[in-house]
Amino acid sequence: MTSTPSGSSENTKSILTLAKGASISLVGRSASRLLMLLGQAILARTLGPQHYGLFSLGWSMLQISGDTGQVGLPQGIIHLGAKYWKNQESRFQSVLQQAFSVAIIISLVASTLVFMFSADIASFFGKPDLKLVVQGISIALAFFILLKVFAAATRISQRVQFSIFVEDMIPALILALGALIFVYYLRWNLVGGMLSVCLAYGTGTVLALIFVAKLYPGIFKLVRGESFLREILKFSLPATLAGIFGTLIRWITRLFLGYLRPEADVGLFQAASQLAALSAIILAATNTIFTPMISRLFSRGETEKLNELYKISTKWAVYLSLPLVAVLFIFSQDAMILFGGPAYQQGSWILAILIIGQLVNTASGAVAPLHLMLGYQSRWMWTNGVALFISFFMNWGFITLWGLPGAALASACSIAIINLAGLIQIKNLTGLWPYDRRYWKGALALVIAIGVTSQLLFWRIEIVWIKLAVAVLVSVIVFSVSIFAFGLDQEDQDFLNALRSRLLRSGGRG
Repeated sequence: MTSTPSGSSENTKSILTLAKGASISLVGRSASRLLMLLGQAILARTLGPQHYGLFSLGWSMLQISGDTGQVGLPQGIIHLGAKYWKNQESRFQSVLQQAFSVAIIISLVASTLVFMFSADIASFFGKPDLKLVVQGISIALAFFILLKVFAAATRISQRVQFSIFVEDMIPALILALGALIFVYYLRWNLVGGMLSVCLAYGTGTVLALIFVAKLYPGIFKLVRGESFLREILKFSLPATLAGIFGTLIRWITRLFLGYLRPEADVGLFQAASQLAALSAIILAATNTIFTPMISRLFSRGETEKLNELYKISTKWAVYLSLPLVAVLFIFSQDAMILFGGPAYQQGSWILAILIIGQLVNTASGAVAPLHLMLGYQSRWMWTNGVALFISFFMNWGFITLWGLPGAALASACSIAIINLAGLIQIKNLTGLWPYDRRYWKGALALVIAIGVTSQLLFWRIEIVWIKLAVAVLVSVIVFSVSIFAFGLDQEDQDFLNALRSRLLRSGGRG
């Protein structure tokens, strides 16, 4: 890639922006993911596979109904609110006030409907004890929807720490504390689990509203002006359907398991899914800051810079994920035991299969944000719809034929299909492509890391967490040394320098 010195300088600035924003997101999301994993592990160990399976069914319903109930308002707020922020104050206030009003109405209606039909939902799955779980989820649903909309409003300010704190950190922390107090110590079992979920999202919602008021003084002063609902929904609805289809692709396997298999199978699958999702933390972190940069660069016609950032964000999401991916794949049985206890070790192959699907997800980069921010939300909606159709029949067929392993295979294939389809579509529509010859370094480093780390299988380390800690340390060291030995490109050095600088500053403030 050739460029002028000034172009090179601009590229460096963009890379620094990406790295600094990603570092904030990375620290917050990593901490919240570990807290969420801790909370889920406490629930899994205390409730056992059967009751944890019921909890997981309810958790899946919350994610699906919550993403559906947002009707794309978070994307609409960011898309339209960013246009008026700082230059047309009254219009900006109108956008937020109208979006918030719609969110409140939808959240109350959705919550009421789920509560009213809780018995019918439990009857459909043939699990009477599920009624209590669904009733708890119905209360959390109202907070879930409002939290996502309020948190999206804070991101207009481009200060991602507020969104990460209320949307990720607080719910994860409250859930972990609730699981420890209500489930582990007080033994309230499923009631304690549902109470923890409600408190987690309720607390996040209140704090998100406080941050909105602080970031935008006077935002709740009633403004009478033109209606922006049509414009918000015009952008949001295709994005909503795409989001709903994408959410169903991620969560539908649990619903099929709940319908076709015993509760314990849902619990095993949920445990494996929680561990496999760890590998996607880095991608979520880079996408958080990369997403608002997409439309800005594209609108300026800076396609070359956008393509380079797409390459860098994807490559480093893969690089930073691979050492953990290698460990979870090689030591899948130990990871499952550490998470839920010996009763969960039979799910080790499930984790190994799901890890492959998540690796494809990470290696595809920001395909969803690129579609949405570049105006291809309708096309992305149809792509997700077709992928969901395929996923539906894969889940039904694979689970019927092969049970729990079939569920893992269907889930991994579904994730791979939607990401590969999105990758090819972005290439055809825009010419953007995240790969080049520089990826050989990462592939070779992964092979070396797997080869060295797998030797730990022959070490007699009896304590599981020590074995996994040593494996992660060895994998990270071997992979990192290999990458540096093969040589870093200039943009990689810029990215790492900015990331290191930001992390040191964050550590100094802590």
